[in-house]
Amino acid sequence: MSKLVLKTIFSTLAVMFGIAFIFFGVMSLAAPGAMLEFSDGIGLQKLSAAYSVSIYERSGKVNDLANAVERNYYAKEYSVAAEYGVKLRDSRSFQEYCALRDRLDSEDSITSGRVGNYEQYITGIISVSLYNSEQKEKAVDVSFSALRGEFPANNAVEYLADAVLAKQDSEYCRILLDNLEKLQVEDVEQEESLAALEELLRKEIND
Repeated sequence: MSKLVLKTIFSTLAVMFGIAFIFFGVMSLAAPGAMLEFSDGIGLQKLSAAYSVSIYERSGKVNDLANAVERNYYAKEYSVAAEYGVKLRDSRSFQEYCALRDRLDSEDSITSGRVGNYEQYITGIISVSLYNSEQKEKAVDVSFSALRGEFPANNAVEYLADAVLAKQDSEYCRILLDNLEKLQVEDVEQEESLAALEELLRKEIND
């Protein structure tokens, strides 16, 4: 194959890649929703997470914000999930959106049997994202703020504690334990769950 033919092939490929790059750039700006579906379809989780942020920035809707938080958390883009998670918690529509999600989940055959509510779940993953992005003090504040004097099933602090125990972070376990020991709950089942978590944290601290 002559050098001229090779040069022509490489030039053609370069032009094609250039056109494709421009196309994706334009589509990313013009239609992030379509690009999110495309990246979902080919399994590009991190790219989908990035597009979910673009969609929220365009719409400003609380459901798009919540979607961006979840997608970035599961893509392990913890700093992004933390940033937008704090925005979600601070939103005036947050409690209303949580109530809506609980209602929709109760009507869904897949999620209707889930233990715990949406506020605890989303606050839990926000707290874990804060912890994983080295905002550890804020992670404690955010997770405990969801309890409001109770210790419900699958609560935000349990989400955070699971992540901390998985990393065998005994120093942070001590911080969680100190805060848990200040809680006063009246419900017997909640008290048992609280005591069980405290015991797990003590074990990690003493090991």
